[in-house]
Amino acid sequence: MAKSSEKQIILNNLTKLVEHALDNNITKEKIALLAQQVHEEFKKKNQRSFLQKNKCLTLLIALVGICVTWDFANKLLFLSIRFGLLKLLNFYDWTLFYNQSCILENPFYINPNDDNSTCNGCAHLKSILSAENVSARDILKSHIQKSIPIIVKDAVHDDWSAKKFNMSFLFEIFEEREMKSSEPCYMHTNKVESTEKLVTISDLVSLLSQSAEHSEDSWYAFWENCNKNVVRSLRKYYKRPYFVHQSVEIAFVNWIMVSHNYEADHYIKTDIGTTVTWYVQLKGTSEIVLQPSRCNQTCNDLHALLHEGETVLWMQPDWYLAYRPLGALNDNISMMFGGFVE
Repeated sequence: MAKSSEKQIILNNLTKLVEHALDNNITKEKIALLAQQVHEEFKKKNQRSFLQKNKCLTLLIALVGICVTWDFANKLLFLSIRFGLLKLLNFYDWTLFYNQSCILENPFYINPNDDNSTCNGCAHLKSILSAENVSARDILKSHIQKSIPIIVKDAVHDDWSAKKFNMSFLFEIFEEREMKSSEPCYMHTNKVESTEKLVTISDLVSLLSQSAEHSEDSWYAFWENCNKNVVRSLRKYYKRPYFVHQSVEIAFVNWIMVSHNYEADHYIKTDIGTTVTWYVQLKGTSEIVLQPSRCNQTCNDLHALLHEGETVLWMQPDWYLAYRPLGALNDNISMMFGGFVE
C-alpha cells in the first residue's frame, strides 16, 4: 500500500474519532490534551526504539574509548589486530601495503630531493621575504613547495597569550603537574658547566627562576620537549598557526629558547628534525640567519631581525637556522615548532 494511502486512512480515522468525541460532549480542549499525551507517548517509544537499534554502535564507541584510554585494553586491542593480520596472510598478502611509505598519495607533496628546482628558486634571494595576512594555501604553494623562507609578521595573536607570555608565566607552566617530572630530549644552558645534574625540565626552570630574581644575572638556555604529554599540555597555550596548511602534520616536538640580560656574540644553531619548521619570537628581538645546506654553492645566507610577534618559516634540510638573542637588558623568549608534508 502506498504511503499516501496509509496517511489518508489514518487521517480519516482520526477525523471520525474527533467527531465521535464531540458528539459525546467532549470539549476541544480535552481532545487537544489527549492528543498531546498520545504524541508524547509515541515520541518516547521512538526514542527507545532508536536507542535499541543503536545499542551495537553505542557499545562499539564505548569499547573504542576504553581501548584508547586504558593502557591494558590498548595493548590487548593491538595484540588482537596483529594476530588477525597474521591470520589474514593465509588469504591475502597485505605486506605489499606494509612496505609502502604511503597507501594514498598526498596531492600537496613535493619531492624534497629535487635539488635543481630548490637551488634555482633560492639563487636570487638576498633577504628573507616578509608578509602579513597571508593564506595557508599561498604559503604552501609559494614557500613550502618551493623551499623559499618567509617571515610572517602577524603570526602571534591574542590566542597565543603573547601579551602575558613573559618569563614568569613560562616558569609557572613548567611547575604544572604534567611538566614537573618530564625529561627533555636535550637541554643546554650557560648557568652550569654540565647539565648532567639537571635531570628534569623542572630542575632547569627552578635554576633559571632563581637567577631571574637577580636582575644583574645574565644567562641563556634552550631545551627540546619531545615528551608527548608535555607537548600536548603546551598546546593549551597556542593554536595551529593560521598560515600553516592542513596538509602539514605538526610533530610532537618543540624547542624553547630563553635568555635574560644576555646578548650572544655568536649564533646558536638549531635543528628540530622536521621538514617544515617555524621559529616564533614571543618576547624581545633575535637576529637570525638561514644557511643553505644543499645549495650552499648557489644560494646566499639570509639574515634578518625577528621582532616580537613575528615568525620565520623555512624548509629543512634545504635551510638550517641559527639565532642570536639581542637585548642586553631584556628577556628573550622564542619557540620552535615543526611538521611534515608526507
